[in-house]
Amino acid sequence: MDITELSLKVREMVDKLGIETMVVIIEELDKIIKEDKRRKEKWVVEREDEKTLITTVGEIKYKRTYYKSKEDGRYTYLTDDALGIERHERVEEGVKVKIVVSFLKLI
Repeated sequence: MDITELSLKVREMVDKLGIETMVVIIEELDKIIKEDKRRKEKWVVEREDEKTLITTVGEIKYKRTYYKSKEDGRYTYLTDDALGIERHERVEEGVKVKIVVSFLKLI
């Protein structure tokens, strides 16, 4: 293995660790919200769904809980709301910025 191969292997390992860490943190946040007393007063658990999101460290897949408001009947993923993830977002904002910057360097 030469230095280039070593460098690529380390990068791959770091990205994998980043993805795994993000999933653990997001799913732990979802659990905290789900168990929160204040949440239980205002929101009812409807179901759990999986979301796929392209991030700057790679594609992540995580489970999050879908809720219904007791007050007005609207539905939302409180974890996504807390993280600023838009309703139908598939690509994180940081990835979009990187794409634009890379494109601008080409012209």
